[in-house]
Amino acid sequence: MLINQNEVKKNSLLSLFLILLLLYGCKNKIDHYNINEYYINCEENLFYSLYKNFRNNNYIDVIIKKGNQKSNAIMRIRGDSSRDFEKKSLKVKIKDSTAIDSKKVFNFNAEFTDPTFLRSHISNSIFKKMNYPCFSTSFSNIYLNNKFCGLYLEVENIDKNFLIKNQLNKNGDLYKATVDGACLYEINEVKLKWEKKTNKKSSSKSLIQLIEDLQSY
Repeated sequence: MLINQNEVKKNSLLSLFLILLLLYGCKNKIDHYNINEYYINCEENLFYSLYKNFRNNNYIDVIIKKGNQKSNAIMRIRGDSSRDFEKKSLKVKIKDSTAIDSKKVFNFNAEFTDPTFLRSHISNSIFKKMNYPCFSTSFSNIYLNNKFCGLYLEVENIDKNFLIKNQLNKNGDLYKATVDGACLYEINEVKLKWEKKTNKKSSSKSLIQLIEDLQSY
């Protein structure tokens, strides 16, 4: 189920070259550009099953390592239509009390349709320059059972920690668009395309009210 290693390395190096080339054009000097390296270990038959049943949100047990940091975790395929691509995006959640770089949830986006790996990263940078709350992104090499799996875009998890860091109300309602095409114009889409991430036991009245307010303008 793993992608051809030589092809992956070739595409990853090309992507990295394009990234550095663009960054060099935007800045007079590049001191250093970090690419994180994560090592994920698991039973290969479980990983093959994960890829085979990519439409399910089933987790498998893994060990994730970065440098000298190591934690027990679970992993699944993430995304919506992107699950159909050969290279899958991954979500990893640490199970024990040992976080890695103070993080316990990792989102690794395959960026399969973007050979430059830049669209999301640059969009994120623009929002941050505008002082608009936005998730952070970085580049990561993933190794699965010590085999190079590819270059991924690591995307910050949107949760209570994100709200606190951006001085937003941590007790407020936080929603996630879980299906491609989720927009704020149809109330009947709320249950189908949106997931409530905080205050899960309460209704989605706040999101419905937002949509109604937008429709009134």
